[in-house]
Amino acid sequence: MGIMVREFERLYVHVPFCVRKCLYCGFFSEVLSGDDDVEMYLSCLEREFEAYALRCGEILSVYIGGGTPSSLSADQLGRLFELVRGNFELSRDVEVTVEANPDTLTGEKVGLIWGFAGRVSLGVQSFSCEFCRRIGRDVPEGSAERALEMLCGAEGRGDISCDLIYALPGQGLEDFGEDLEKLVSYPVSHISTYSLTLEEEALLKGDAFSVDERGGNDEDASMMEFCREYLEGRGFLMYEVSNYARPGHESRHNLGVWLGGTYLGCGPSAASFDGVDRWQNVRGLDLWVSGGSPEPDKISADSRAREIFAMGLRTVAGWDRALLVERTGLCWEVLLEELRPLIAEGLMVSDRGRIGCSRKGLMLWNELAERIIL
Repeated sequence: MGIMVREFERLYVHVPFCVRKCLYCGFFSEVLSGDDDVEMYLSCLEREFEAYALRCGEILSVYIGGGTPSSLSADQLGRLFELVRGNFELSRDVEVTVEANPDTLTGEKVGLIWGFAGRVSLGVQSFSCEFCRRIGRDVPEGSAERALEMLCGAEGRGDISCDLIYALPGQGLEDFGEDLEKLVSYPVSHISTYSLTLEEEALLKGDAFSVDERGGNDEDASMMEFCREYLEGRGFLMYEVSNYARPGHESRHNLGVWLGGTYLGCGPSAASFDGVDRWQNVRGLDLWVSGGSPEPDKISADSRAREIFAMGLRTVAGWDRALLVERTGLCWEVLLEELRPLIAEGLMVSDRGRIGCSRKGLMLWNELAERIIL
């Protein structure tokens, strides 16, 4: 049994505009320069939606990310939402998430977002303007607090998820603890925490700061473990390497992607997966607008199956036997035999038709994934 091409069941829309480019970010974005670029983007996005809509089944989740979707004007956001509604069949209980940055939200935008989405993912990163400044995120004092108050107090409020980054230059455990303490004082239901990492495309590389200024792997591990204990003590359960949620408020979109679900990515640099092949749209707004061909990621069926398996191991629950076989085509018994050394090392556990990472394995997921995929 092998993996097969399937209809797209999830939709990701990449909004490639930001007010400024944060130095640590490796996602594709361009500094917003005027309405003409946005209008061109929305027109091309509409054509891309129309081209792929027939390959989509009922859409289970929509994720609008970036970039900074909330950098669009209220009118532009409204048009984007209508394009999604008008081109896709959304399931009755569809999960819709919109990313936002604190300093680009207004009351009008919040009302529009809550009229369309049930989740907002707010990029707080740190409540400290000084730590934000060190990574090129120059935000006004108190903007995160004001954004949270707007989101929490608005009519029709849904779930609020917030991102925090730790191991920032000069940041200690006590500083990170203050960010966590402030965040959980708000009625948020989901928290994502990431160690500061520098992708190849990020600007904050080279001599911008040294490893000593941001700590090392040991400090990262200490902060990760501290974060887990702190949040679990306050009702947030770790369900993926970097994600915590109150029970029932996990990101269904991300869980679907991690566990080998299909997804359509629209917009420049957005990736798609049809169950067999993955491809990524060209980076660069002009290249995408001019019809640049997506970059294919065609690998062997065995490599794809192992890649899907490894991604699913990011989740605390791991893999159910039936879902693993359906999504990867791997033979359960053969896989268990192959993984015996990792189980013996205490990195993985297998019990009653499930297999996943141990607590230790989750902390070392990157290294573990390399061993599985290679």
